[in-house]
Parts: sequence; structure tokens; C-alpha cells
Amino acid sequence: MPCVDPLSLLPDVRRLAWQTGAVTETADLVQVGMIGVLEALRRSEGDVSVSYLVACARGAMLDYLRTHPSRHQNLIFAG
Repeated sequence: MPCVDPLSLLPDVRRLAWQTGAVTETADLVQVGMIGVLEALRRSEGDVSVSYLVACARGAMLDYLRTHPSRHQNLIFAG
């Protein structure tokens, strides 16, 4: 059982989503980041650090931004 409560990382994940400055909705990035945290906890064998979990959330957000270009970017490059 992990000793880190995933919900305790929600403020950090929200801060990361806000700091991306992406056109994508912040709520979408928060969801993707929390999924990254939960997947990291599922994969871990034993205790994991909070900094590792925050890094996993950030990585999940960046992966999402790379694979899902925003509508705004599509409009800019379509013209």
C-alpha cells in the first residue's frame, strides 16, 4: 500500500497544469496529471517519493500536449 495519498498531490498537479501556459483547458491537464500519478503508484513496488510522483504527473501532461495539439494551434497553422 503506498504511503502517499494521491489526493494530497492535487495542489501540485494543479500548479503544474497552470504553469504549462498551454491553450488546453487546465482541468484536462489536471486529469491527465493525476492519471500519471495513479499509474506511477500502480507500477511502483514499495514506497515512492512525492517528487517522483510530481515528475510523473508533469511527464504525463507533456506527453498529452505533444500528442493532442490544441485547437488554437491548429487554427494558427491551418491559415
